[in-house]
Amino acid sequence: MNCKNHQTQTALYFCPACSSYFCGTCTDIRRFSEQFTAYVCKECGGKIEAISDKGSAKKQKPSVDASSNKPSQEKEIPKEKKIASAPQTSANLWLSLPSAVLFPLRGKGIVVTLLNAGLFWGLLEICRLYPLIGPVPMFFYLTFFIVYGIKIIEDTIAGFDALTNFPNIHYWLGAAATFIYLTVSLLVALAPAHIYLLATHDLGIVYFSLLAAGLFFIPMLLIRAILMKNIQALNPVLFLASIFRTFLAYVVTFAVLAGLLYAYSYLNTEYISWTGNFEVILRALLLVYIVFMQTRILGLFARLYKHRIAEAS
Repeated sequence: MNCKNHQTQTALYFCPACSSYFCGTCTDIRRFSEQFTAYVCKECGGKIEAISDKGSAKKQKPSVDASSNKPSQEKEIPKEKKIASAPQTSANLWLSLPSAVLFPLRGKGIVVTLLNAGLFWGLLEICRLYPLIGPVPMFFYLTFFIVYGIKIIEDTIAGFDALTNFPNIHYWLGAAATFIYLTVSLLVALAPAHIYLLATHDLGIVYFSLLAAGLFFIPMLLIRAILMKNIQALNPVLFLASIFRTFLAYVVTFAVLAGLLYAYSYLNTEYISWTGNFEVILRALLLVYIVFMQTRILGLFARLYKHRIAEAS
């Protein structure tokens, strides 16, 4: 049985209200407390059932050996198979990172990347020509672009290896809460540095240390908000515990993300130095390409370490 919305993905859940089967991307996890976690349908908001649980409710009759008329014994799963299903290690992350370079070009990626770069360039031109009204469509586009980035991370966690279609209206409604948590996570991460600046008016080492720490926390806050979709994801004690549980892999992931931003800045400064529309188009294309790479890397990290991140909650 395949997912209703993603025909290439095996369905993991059944929604009785919709009478449809869905994969992990089409479902939400609502963690109400440490003891109670609910899985809900993104389309209707109703409670869903894991297909394995649904199937296990119907007790299967044991098979009978034809020669002895006795119920056959279940075969014990070899230990080698149990070991193979263990959580993936950091080695998988190192091997997965290079694939992010080609990720924006897979599937429909070339069309999606060029389309976003074209829209971004066009809206920049509108802002330049009409500074009073131009920021309005730019705001809506940037909101869409952020939501699409959330979708890339969620799809990567679910196992997709190429850019997927743009979000539909159901996804937009489901992503609204996540978008709010992401906004709050930015405030939580950057607030200490700016509170210090307002109180002391000192742009010294303390301010920049707090700012650097805030920037270091942002990727984990973003991942926790996407995985858990509740305000508990922003708990400072819990997200620090998540960083501690995945420290080495998280540091490497953060370094790669920062390195991509530096590469964008360096290429703009050293190689895209001429003026004109072509320069603006090239900058927009490079920015979109790098953002798609960054969201893919965040998704890979979350896919490999989501169990450790969840254990901190």
